[in-house]
Amino acid sequence: MFSWIFGRSINNNVNEEIIKKVVMELESKKIERELAIKEAYLEREKAYKLAEARESFFWTCPTGLIMSCISIVSSVKQKNIFHLLPLAPIFGVLTYHVHYAFGNKIEIITKNASQLLIEPENNFVTLSPITIEEVEKRKKEYREGKLDFF
Repeated sequence: MFSWIFGRSINNNVNEEIIKKVVMELESKKIERELAIKEAYLEREKAYKLAEARESFFWTCPTGLIMSCISIVSSVKQKNIFHLLPLAPIFGVLTYHVHYAFGNKIEIITKNASQLLIEPENNFVTLSPITIEEVEKRKKEYREGKLDFF
């Protein structure tokens, strides 16, 4: 009856608690959605890089094979075995591109990255959870050129 004189009523406290609970639920859903969007963005970026590697392979493979043929023909024609020296790096690069574009190189890189997180002697990698503010700060630093991801 005299609640308006002495302060808030009990009913207002209940309403405030309900409002706080609803706001907390909305904030947690918002954070979950932001993380899901960022994860989807990273997956899309990985798919783009893989597609880019596969497309570039169809340029590097013929170029490497043509250079190999030129080296072999030059070696036979000049009767000089040193003309075959470019074959080793050419085949190394070609096999790396094949493994990256069509093999399981990405899974190997992911496995090695997770091993780096687990091993205790790697001090530079932390397992502490990252906050949204840190992600936004890193994105801002990356855009400004102050931070390099790898």
